[in-house]
Amino acid sequence: MTHRSVIRWLGASLLWAMPMAAYGYFEDTIQHVGGSLSSGIGGAEFGSIFQVMIESLVGMVSLVGIVMIVRTGLTLTISQDEGQFAKAKKTIIAVSAALIIINLAPRIAEALISYQSGGAGILDTEIKGLLSFFETVAAITAIIFLIVSGIRAVVSYGGEDGWTHLKRAIISIGAGILVIAAKLLIANAVVYERTPSGILSIISKFMQVLLSFGAFVATIVLIWAGLLMIVNLGKDEQYTRAKNLVIRVGIGLIIILVSLALVQFVIIN
Repeated sequence: MTHRSVIRWLGASLLWAMPMAAYGYFEDTIQHVGGSLSSGIGGAEFGSIFQVMIESLVGMVSLVGIVMIVRTGLTLTISQDEGQFAKAKKTIIAVSAALIIINLAPRIAEALISYQSGGAGILDTEIKGLLSFFETVAAITAIIFLIVSGIRAVVSYGGEDGWTHLKRAIISIGAGILVIAAKLLIANAVVYERTPSGILSIISKFMQVLLSFGAFVATIVLIWAGLLMIVNLGKDEQYTRAKNLVIRVGIGLIIILVSLALVQFVIIN
């Protein structure tokens, strides 16, 4: 074993020993030297000092991550390289994941150390906060990509590439917004309210609007087909087409009304 390997192993052992010592694995020995241990922030004990040192780095690392996201957005705006978009997407995803983990680490430490017997009780609250944080990052990222795509479309005016990227960005962002909206519905049904009443209410309203619009269109077509039958009296071919149209629209209107009644009876009641 070389000297460098020995130094690396000693350094790794020191890093592993520091948190264990800070959180009381070697409590008896350290208490004789440096006083009692504490995992709360603000005290002068060994555990508090180590915890404050580590958590003080969270703000600095978060600032660096935000600067990296802004720099990536500016580079993507200026650059016209096709591969830059994929690189920027990977960078933003990696930095966002790192920010989530870094900001979640103190909460996990608080749950495991400060509340040893009740840490699991705040797990659902931390999950809700994690989802909200990720939702905010996703919304900011969507806005950045939309602005960048718009700028690229303006810069490359007259070319097909800019408009193609803009259309793809709009479709992707629209799909992302739908996913976020679905997340809100699922979270309300599974985590918050723990009842499907919210989802059923929205589905019922959507179905009512859709079926009402379909019934409105069918009514207009039915009136139009009736006028065609009146105008084309004596013209067998046009009259037959108008009559068949009236029959088809009438059947479709009946189906729509039955569906609307089923929605009212099954979902709402």
